[in-house]
Amino acid sequence: MRKKDYGSHYSETGFQKKVQSLPKSAGSKVLRMALTLYVLLKDPAVPVAAKVMIIGVLGYFIFPLDLIPDFLPAGYIDDLAIMAGMVGQCQVYVTPDIEKQIDELMPDWAK
Repeated sequence: MRKKDYGSHYSETGFQKKVQSLPKSAGSKVLRMALTLYVLLKDPAVPVAAKVMIIGVLGYFIFPLDLIPDFLPAGYIDDLAIMAGMVGQCQVYVTPDIEKQIDELMPDWAK
């Protein structure tokens, strides 16, 4: 199986569209993970190597036809798993300020 370059699917616009169109059934956990990675990507304190991996993970999140296509009932399980792994690797960079930024981006329904 060929390795897919999911990072090529990442763009600021693509991320915004995905987040805005994310069904509530996907859950607040999926949204929070995505926003955590997004905020970390924008943070100058996060090393470039971590940002490269974050771009790949967010590209996977944006791409609708990944391992479990997003339009299927359980379509966000794989996205959640890969984002949780990346958030775990980057947890050292999640400061109280980062948490505050994430909280501000979370819509009311997901808080």
